[in-house]
This record gives sequence, C-alpha cells and structure tokens, in this order.
Amino acid sequence: MKAADWGTFLSGVFAPIAFIWLVAAVWIQSQELAEQREELRLTRLEFEENREVMKQQAEEARKQAEFIGMQTNILGRQEEERIIARKEGDFSELLRELMGLVTQHFVGASIIDGRAQGGANIGIRFRWEGIGQEMALIGFSEYLASDLTNQGLLPPYAPHPAIVDKVRAAGALGDQIINLAEQLGPIQQSAIARLEVRRMTANISALLEGRWPSRSSQ
Repeated sequence: MKAADWGTFLSGVFAPIAFIWLVAAVWIQSQELAEQREELRLTRLEFEENREVMKQQAEEARKQAEFIGMQTNILGRQEEERIIARKEGDFSELLRELMGLVTQHFVGASIIDGRAQGGANIGIRFRWEGIGQEMALIGFSEYLASDLTNQGLLPPYAPHPAIVDKVRAAGALGDQIINLAEQLGPIQQSAIARLEVRRMTANISALLEGRWPSRSSQ
C-alpha cells in the first residue's frame, strides 16, 4: 500500500480508540466532579451540624451564665441580709449598753459641775425615780438639756471628775448608735428619736467642751 493508504488505514484504526479514550476521560472527570460535589455537600452538612452544635453550646453557656448570675445575686442578697442582721444586733446591743450605763452609773451621781452664785464649785446630780431603762435614758437627756441656772449652777460647765470617763463613754456609744441607725433605716431612726439619743450625744459633746447644753429635743 502506498503511504496515503497507510495513513487512511491507521486513522481508521486509531480514530475509534481515540474517541473511546476521550469518552473514558470525560466519564472519569464527571465521576471525579460528582465525588467532589458529594464531598462538598457532606462538608456543608458537617459545617451546619457544627454550627448547630456551637449554637447549642452558646445557649448552654448563656443559661449557665444566667444561673451563675442568679446564684451570685442570691449570695449577695444573703450577705447583705447577714450584714444588716449583724448591724441590727449591734444596734440593739449598743442601745442596751447605753441604757445600762445610764441606770448603773449616772442615776444619783453628780454629772455636771459649775459655779454657784458665790463662786464656789458645785455639782448637779441626776435624780431619777422612774421605771425602765428607756425612760431613764430619756430622763438623762432631759437632765443634760435642763436650765442649769434655775438650779443655781453657772458656767463654765464640765463633767464631774469622778464620772467624766463614763460621760465620754456614753457620748461614744451615742455616736455609734446614731451611725448605725442612719445605715439601717426608719425603724432604728425612730427609736433613737424617741429615746432622744441625738440630743443626749450633742449635749454630752457640749458639756465636754464646756459649752451650754442645748435644750432642743433633736
């Protein structure tokens, strides 16, 4: 055969093979693309599942944070209640201590010293014949606010030397009681108003400074 015939023969032989090879290559590529698409689909599904898990975890974290916040608030309120209860106990104890100091050390004692008309130093006793420590405390406040000139006592005034430490202690107790009452609220403030603790404390300060005690009730 001539060369042209061999070319025709060979092209006739290899053309179907090349076509089959092309078809096979296209089919293989389509399979690979299908597998890639499946992998992408599975990856998207996995991402969606992960996102859902993360959402659930975030929701659980939010709920846990809310629970911790609630627990913290409860513990905070409990601590505040304990502090208030302790302060209320301190208030009652200090008030009892002040009333005990008045009834045990001031009743019948000479509290305020001054000058008589003739210039001699004299003292005025706190006399109390009432009933109850509360009334004694009120009576002591009224004693400190009394008009001493009507009792023959002229300034300068001072606590009697034998009782001066107890007078200072009463003033310090009064200051602590007033401070706690201001922290606690209207019930305690009403109590110190009724017992005239503010007037007593102010007049003790005036007495310790040698000033004329105030006759104002509050």
